[in-house]
Amino acid sequence: MALQEAIEKNLKRDTCDGSTLKEAFSAITRNLSHQSTYRAGLESLVICAETALKVRNLDVAKRCLETYFLEVRRYSGALARVEVRDQFLVRAQYALGCLVSALSCGLKGQPLIDGTLEAVRHVLAGLSLAEQNSKRYTFLLYNGSVHHWHVVQPLQRAGLRHHMLPSMLAVMAALNKVPGHEEWKIRNMMSMALCLADGGGTKAADTTEAGKILQRAYDLAAQNKLSGIQKEVAMLQVHLSCQGGDISKAGLSATRSSAPREPSPGKTRASPRGSPQRTSVALDEEGALRMIQAVITAKPADKGAAEQLLREAQSKVDPNPDGKGANLGPVARAAWAAAVLADHSIAKPTPAPARPPRTPPSGERATTPPSRVPPQGPPADTGASLAACAEKLASRAAVSGDLAPRIWAELARVKLSLRNAPQSAIEELDEAALEVHQRAMDNLDDVVTAFMKLKDVEGIHEAARLIWNAGLVLLQPNKRRFVKRAFNSAAKALEVISSPLHRLRVHLHLEVAKCDAGDDSLIKASQEVSKAGALDYVATPEERMQHALERPLDRYLMPLATSLALRTSLTQEPNGIEEEAVLLVERSKESRNPTIKRDLLARAIEKLSALPLIQPPAPTDSGPQRASDQVACRCRTVVWSDLLRSAWGNVTRGGTAGGASKGSSGVGAAPKMEDMVRTAAPYCLHAAWSPDVDREMVVLQAEVAFIEAEAAVAAIKRRGYEVLPPMKQVAPTMATAADGTQIRCPSNSSEQLQELVVQAILRGMRAGVSVNEPWLVLNGAVLAWNTYLPIMHQHRYCELHRVLIPAVDLLLQLNGPEINGSLVCIMAEAAAKSLEHTLLLSLLLPPRQSTKAADSKAAPAAPASKSGQRGTGKSGTPPTPPTALEPLPTYRYGHTHGYEVLPAARVKAAGLAPHSNPVSAAMLQSHFPLCTSNCEAALSKAGTAQSQSLFEAYARLQQLRGQAVSIPHGTAATSERTSKVVGVIEALARGSGGEPELREAMEILKGLPLLSVELWAKLARAAAGVQVWNVALECSREAAKVMPLGLELNDIEAPSEVPEIDSNGWFWLAVSESIEGRAIMALVRPRAQSDVTQLNLRRTALDSFVVASRFACFVRKADLVEHVARLAWAAAKPFLRKPLLRVSIIRPLGIITSNLNMLGAADRHFQVHLNVVLLEALSSGRMWAEALTCVDEAMRCIPNRSLHRPLLTWKAYCLAQSGRNALSEMTKVKEYIPEYQGHAWAVLSHHSAARYDQVQALQQSFKAVAMQPWNKADYLTEYAEWLISSGQNDGDTAEDVLLSAADALLEFDVGEEDEEEEEAVKKEEKPMAAEDPKKKKKKKRLGKSIEEASLDPNKPPAKLTAPLLDRLMRIWVMLSQVANSADEHTDYMLTAHHYAVRMLTSAIIAAHHVPKSGSSQPKEHPPAAPDATAADGTAAGGGGGSGGTETPADVVSESGTAAATAAAPATPSTAEGRSAEPGQGEQPGGAAGPGGG
Repeated sequence: MALQEAIEKNLKRDTCDGSTLKEAFSAITRNLSHQSTYRAGLESLVICAETALKVRNLDVAKRCLETYFLEVRRYSGALARVEVRDQFLVRAQYALGCLVSALSCGLKGQPLIDGTLEAVRHVLAGLSLAEQNSKRYTFLLYNGSVHHWHVVQPLQRAGLRHHMLPSMLAVMAALNKVPGHEEWKIRNMMSMALCLADGGGTKAADTTEAGKILQRAYDLAAQNKLSGIQKEVAMLQVHLSCQGGDISKAGLSATRSSAPREPSPGKTRASPRGSPQRTSVALDEEGALRMIQAVITAKPADKGAAEQLLREAQSKVDPNPDGKGANLGPVARAAWAAAVLADHSIAKPTPAPARPPRTPPSGERATTPPSRVPPQGPPADTGASLAACAEKLASRAAVSGDLAPRIWAELARVKLSLRNAPQSAIEELDEAALEVHQRAMDNLDDVVTAFMKLKDVEGIHEAARLIWNAGLVLLQPNKRRFVKRAFNSAAKALEVISSPLHRLRVHLHLEVAKCDAGDDSLIKASQEVSKAGALDYVATPEERMQHALERPLDRYLMPLATSLALRTSLTQEPNGIEEEAVLLVERSKESRNPTIKRDLLARAIEKLSALPLIQPPAPTDSGPQRASDQVACRCRTVVWSDLLRSAWGNVTRGGTAGGASKGSSGVGAAPKMEDMVRTAAPYCLHAAWSPDVDREMVVLQAEVAFIEAEAAVAAIKRRGYEVLPPMKQVAPTMATAADGTQIRCPSNSSEQLQELVVQAILRGMRAGVSVNEPWLVLNGAVLAWNTYLPIMHQHRYCELHRVLIPAVDLLLQLNGPEINGSLVCIMAEAAAKSLEHTLLLSLLLPPRQSTKAADSKAAPAAPASKSGQRGTGKSGTPPTPPTALEPLPTYRYGHTHGYEVLPAARVKAAGLAPHSNPVSAAMLQSHFPLCTSNCEAALSKAGTAQSQSLFEAYARLQQLRGQAVSIPHGTAATSERTSKVVGVIEALARGSGGEPELREAMEILKGLPLLSVELWAKLARAAAGVQVWNVALECSREAAKVMPLGLELNDIEAPSEVPEIDSNGWFWLAVSESIEGRAIMALVRPRAQSDVTQLNLRRTALDSFVVASRFACFVRKADLVEHVARLAWAAAKPFLRKPLLRVSIIRPLGIITSNLNMLGAADRHFQVHLNVVLLEALSSGRMWAEALTCVDEAMRCIPNRSLHRPLLTWKAYCLAQSGRNALSEMTKVKEYIPEYQGHAWAVLSHHSAARYDQVQALQQSFKAVAMQPWNKADYLTEYAEWLISSGQNDGDTAEDVLLSAADALLEFDVGEEDEEEEEAVKKEEKPMAAEDPKKKKKKKRLGKSIEEASLDPNKPPAKLTAPLLDRLMRIWVMLSQVANSADEHTDYMLTAHHYAVRMLTSAIIAAHHVPKSGSSQPKEHPPAAPDATAADGTAAGGGGGSGGTETPADVVSESGTAAATAAAPATPSTAEGRSAEPGQGEQPGGAAGPGGG
């Protein structure tokens, strides 16, 4: 026995390790294998096994137990009863159960359940042996219950507890034989009650039996005064009784507690001896906890009753909220319950994790349309009172001296802060709303840490759930870093307490792993993935069927684990071609070198494209290969999507319900390889996934389709084309894959790329409709809007009907709060305008000029929608379109002769009848009913969005159809009165109506409760269109009344001064002010008014134009600013006659010019000349410093330096007049071409006062053009003239300079023509002989057209043209003036005469050969380009980003011709009655400006 004692002594030491265990086991086995007097007993093996299990050495424990049971079977007869039926046999069974449980830890699903139940059987076998001698082995009965508790931990989860019920009955029977240990018995009784409630048998019977068991536990706790566990039993009783939502079953009317109540200080009373004493106020903590638990579990619909119950619970533990002596723990729990119920009452949908709206690529607009989106109406909030109650309770609990109540109060406050974040802002990923969640994550990290210190399991669970829910909206590529710390803390806390919330733990570990992988912490990411993979959770049969996996989240874990293993291992080789491609894709994500990245992706594409194409199983397929085929196809699709996302800049993939997604968490922007995307996308989209098979794959393919559309857009722009749908459907090129399957080739031609954009956008939107994911449909609509926005800015709507009409039809299939009313309105309006534009062009153009997509492959303009999918007008659904609609005629700018943009087409087609034209009549019968129904449906879905502009488009369609305009049924954003105003405006635009209708509309607008700036401005514009200027003036002034009291329009310098006016309001205020200025200009009567009166009116109009320009600048509308500048130019013409008048308009002209320079003008010539006019006004007031500042600003804002010549002229003039060091300032002109430099120096010399500056500037002028002798001669002549006029001609200086100038020009003289050659040229009937070298030389030398006679000053001339001959004549005349003798004088004059005759001869011959009018056919000119300043309301996004309303585009042509491309303001009339446009007619400045002579 000495050996056995030594072995047992070593095993029981605290320092026992693996080597000691092995030595002890070897010693025991050696001893047992030999016959020895000091033979060790079998109990040594049991002790060794128990020790091995403690140190987790399962191998030694297994060998010990195997040896033990092998030795036991050797004994037989009575000896077996004596030696084996002892405590060690029971302990061996317990150890075997623990060993099987430990070996089952790595299992999942049904194998884990089977392994756990096997371990339970061994524990029950030992427990049965111990019960046979319960008096002796009472301690083994208790130990057996403890071992059972640990062994069944994997089953202590909802949905699995019913497996424990048989064993729990046996354990409870055994525990009843053990005296004492009441608390442990109560714990087991609570566990047994949960097993019964989990559904082990009949639900009602089990619930009743569970209640009985809990009542026995409650009574047992009360008898033994175990108040702590008694409260837990009471809360569990309430929880089980209220699970059906019926709070009345909780039995809260009577107090169930029999525990002594805690005294609390209260009021004082007199003692028998007269000394004051405090009355004890009993605190019923258990009763309060019962009420709180009932509210949390039942979540009653009657929020008032729930609030009253929570207040009663507070009164039980805090009878005097302003005093002391309260138990604030239940108060904090009540605050949490109120916060949970208040959040539950909003009933808002939880946004799906990692499923954000599309992240726009670099340079693209935001994912919301470029318009002001009014917030959608919040859902009905019935929990505001509960939220206030929760805040009050939390404030009360926050003053507690204990940590636990304060932490629970903090948790409740975080919940309330998340509740207050607007759901609409969260769905749009508003930064302010996301910051609320970011702060909540930081606070929750501290909360879960505090709960860990308190060892509060319930608090850890609640905090972990809230962390996950709060972090869902932050699972975006650029926000994921904010969730990592909180997710990591929650995952660790749940791991420490061995939480049964396994699925939540898997989600947390997975997201932390993705964050670590994004930070290149690959080892930590692998550890998190391993932890997630080791956890088992219960999945519903539907999930397992849909994803063909026992653990649905393995569809994210397995690819991530494979990727991490390949990236971290130095020895592991890829298993197959697909894993090789995965490794290449992962390396491409890490690469920062575009060349290396492209090479890696190309190799991955080559490997993947060589594999045979696979298809997912059909929804009806139920064969044995369904699961494997689905998993294989899913993996292939994910690999292709990761490849193209890496090529497109490492866009994180989302779209999972659990927040799992593949990709890095925060990868910087990378070059977008659009060719790689277009190559990989067809393979990713080849698999025909069905929503019934795998919804997530349909979502993934929709996102891939959007990325492919963006890549096609990038390819089109890279080639220099504008993005525009083709005129008819273009079939893609098909190729044969490796397995013989046909697959779409990457689009290469521009037509195929244009078609790809349309089809990819519509494919993604259809996929979103099929899986009922509104965010996909909205993202597709936003992508279409952003893509074709430049075309809509140009009013070329008819070219977009192939994409707009189907997109609107898909948008209108959405229902519920997810729909974006503003987006639906602007898309429906654009679609209506595309149909209107097409009809108007069909009226204006002959039928032969419309190109119809007549082939059978052409897509229908508007696909039919299923009835009942969207609510529309009075019938509820739009009329079902015919099965085959006639394709719409197509028109294309630049291809269709006579093409007109929409505003101009409205003007030209104003008097035409659509029903008389066969093409338009067919459209009215087929397409217009569907489009008007779509408008009605969009108006009904608009909600609180601005739909006024859509209603106007709808009214135009109805007028074209010849039907009355009325408000569609269900329209919420318009009213009857505003619709009448819109009808008047549209009628005036169509040419019907006058001042009576305008006055009626004004009375309607005056009766509205709120002032509508937009409607007043539109009414003013309509009045101006029909020349009713008095009404236009009144309407404009009514619109100005939107300003707060005490503020005038002229005083506003920034939009922040009036924050209540949004960008849409500023835009329409600018429109109304511009119309007011035009109305004032209409009051000018030159024949009936004095000059002073006319100038005063024009000055008042200029003030209005200044305000309009400033407001247009607020919303960054360059076209409107340019239009106002043209109006101001027309108003300022009479002020330019005299210097004093020019000085009077410096301020308004300066503001308008500054705004125009800030935003830029489409007509840069106009911008230059407007700056010249301002410089002329400043020079009239001798404001040289201000003039220099203005000229520098103009040169900075006009990028085209070829237009800077007049600005350089004024800069030189102002420098000369300012008295500054002009020579040093003029060194900056070296950045320009030589001719501009010489001209600037010449101007400076003419206006310099000092003679030294004059001569220096003149010398610099011909030095600047030293390499251009044809220009140098001119400046040498100027120098000689200065020498003569200034008296500096000493000796022959001037003569030498002039002779040098003449020599420079004579280099281009190729000789004089003889008379015979001249006669030959004059004979038109006899063409010049090709073989005659003299005639060839003459033809080359003598110009025969005006074009050949022109001279570019920056290019060397081919001969002496008329300007050069004129210079030579001038040079010889000047030489005659400085001649020293009469003979020289005569020679010089004769030479000048000679060149004069040559100049006259050349001019006569050139004029003789000018083509006669009508001698040749007139050239056909292409249609004029759409005016850049004209923009349609909706296309431009509603005035600086406002949604769905008209934009500056309609304002540019406010002269009464709707949109005649700004013809009226472009050519303002002068006071003399003639017309001139800046840059095309007269030059502003005239004789008053600086010149070169």
